[in-house]
Amino acid sequence: MLKIVYHDQVFVDFERICAFLLENGGSASELARVSIVPSLETLCVSPFMGRSVGMNQRELVISFGKTGYIAVCRVRLNLKRVEILALRRQREGSHLREPR
Repeated sequence: MLKIVYHDQVFVDFERICAFLLENGGSASELARVSIVPSLETLCVSPFMGRSVGMNQRELVISFGKTGYIAVCRVRLNLKRVEILALRRQREGSHLREPR
């Protein structure tokens, strides 16, 4: 089983997402947390879920409500870990991908 490692950007992204959800639906941020975290943890046993986006990165789609979230990650089998690089709402677009 691989270890999940969160880059600092993910915490910034999560705060941004929660702030947005609180502005637009109150307790939705708690629902998002419940939905996002278990989905990311599945990468421990299935690290190649999602689609390849080049540069050794993958995008995992996490369903939530009418849209969902995208987790940008990198699988590092040699280090026995999956790095979560960034997190965004699907509607935000790819310009928020983690810099290389």
